[in-house]
Amino acid sequence: MVHLPSIIAALALLAPLVAAGGTATTASPRRKATPTPVAPTFDLPEPAEAEALFHHAFGRHVKPAVDFHDTRSHHGAHVRRRPRHKVNATKVTTALEKRVTSRATCLGTGTTGYQITQLFYYGGAGTIVSLCPGAQISLEQTITMFAANQELSTQGYPTDGTRALLTVVGSSSNTAMAGAIYGICTGCNNITVRSIQVNGNRPALGFVSGGNALLEMGGNSAGQVVRDCHLYEPRGWSCLHGFEGDNACASMLFQNNQVGPSGNSPNNGAQFVKRDTTIYSPGQWADGISMACRNSTVQGNTITDATDGGIVVFQAPGSLIHNNTIISNTRHLLGAINAVDYVPYNGTFTGTVVTGNTINAYSTFIKVGIAIGSQIWSTVDTSSYHTYDGVFSGNTFTSGPTGYFGYAIGISGHDHAIVIDNDASTANFGGQRSASCLGNRLTPNPQAFVYDATRTSKLTLQNNFVSHQSAFLICNEPGPILRTGPRTPLDTSKFAQNYDSLPSTCQGTCGLTPTAAARKLSLAQERSLQRKVDWTIF
Repeated sequence: MVHLPSIIAALALLAPLVAAGGTATTASPRRKATPTPVAPTFDLPEPAEAEALFHHAFGRHVKPAVDFHDTRSHHGAHVRRRPRHKVNATKVTTALEKRVTSRATCLGTGTTGYQITQLFYYGGAGTIVSLCPGAQISLEQTITMFAANQELSTQGYPTDGTRALLTVVGSSSNTAMAGAIYGICTGCNNITVRSIQVNGNRPALGFVSGGNALLEMGGNSAGQVVRDCHLYEPRGWSCLHGFEGDNACASMLFQNNQVGPSGNSPNNGAQFVKRDTTIYSPGQWADGISMACRNSTVQGNTITDATDGGIVVFQAPGSLIHNNTIISNTRHLLGAINAVDYVPYNGTFTGTVVTGNTINAYSTFIKVGIAIGSQIWSTVDTSSYHTYDGVFSGNTFTSGPTGYFGYAIGISGHDHAIVIDNDASTANFGGQRSASCLGNRLTPNPQAFVYDATRTSKLTLQNNFVSHQSAFLICNEPGPILRTGPRTPLDTSKFAQNYDSLPSTCQGTCGLTPTAAARKLSLAQERSLQRKVDWTIF
């Protein structure tokens, strides 16, 4: 493992060489449902300089991850060199002595993203870059991570305003440069980003169409972690993206992050067809968290003022979305938790559990609290792209004095899911149909729980769902508050006929009805229940 303080010396020596080297790029994965993460480009010093500087800083006993004279790809990087120039060893040594005046253990204000990228590139697997509390880092270029077990964090892992602040300052409209951190590469297992603040700086620099998420993580790797970070104002489509790679990404953890604001708010009902030009040019909304990695966990996060999806679950089969809080305070939100995409896993939410989350329409409009199924987000009426499976239980919907939902939960274009024990008793409902809606027939009045019996099958629902033909429910636009959604007792008689379908681990031990049983299941058992029980209420 390459660690500080040796990294400090390397950083000091590499700093003067920003303009000296060639260019390296990491491979870009193929994106299926959301904008393709574009690998950033960064400069490298000329080989002789890099070798001398690295060995001077780390010691010759430390083997670099990259052969400085090798122009072949390394972890997806292709290195191109400019002509050599002479290295003045005396000046290099003097620079080291001037810049490293103590055995510092963290990087402070004045460090650049370019320098941090070089440390990860040359340091290889296990490199830890620790930033000083209170440090302010300007990002002219995206920080790129390259190998397993690399970490970027603030020293001591604070969770408050003393976390180092990284601010995107590069004004380029290049899609890759819209992001701040890029951790997508094959075999980059257990990369960690922890206890930092990242400002995408959209209000100052503007929106980048098709731009990367603020943090692009995942790819063909496992065990990556982003925790205790504050991420806000991305220039691209999301604050935090767990990218599926070749559907090989697994076991990510996004935990205890503060996310948002994110994106510009949709101000009418035309957003889906990207004609909302009244205030913003089309498509400027953005997600808080976008998760597409299998068997992953998104928990304990607070997402405030996202504008597209608070948490978007791109199936992420086998994942747990638990104990998150999503708040709309100053910006309208299309969907707080979205389970609507058919790709990248052909619609399967098998083993995915969304439970114990709190969604608060505090002072603005959330169109759909939890959106389930491809038809909620689509104007295309087809059964060919139904999503299926998943457990959605024990989630709470609430409102402040001026906030409201269109719907707490809407289900259309989805089959074989369990949706039980969700509470909207303290939520307001309102809004109105817009010119973009498909007509009254497909747009129910604002209310808590609605599903479309003609576009769903084999659902297990709490009994206060109302059946209504439904499609494209995000077409509604802001309007008056119309009602508060009462939560009536569950009608367990609808489930009793299927009690024998319960797994044997529950019969006789988990309560008198499947609904009561489901409330007592562990999360692992809930995932099993979702796969084994074939309940239906029609």
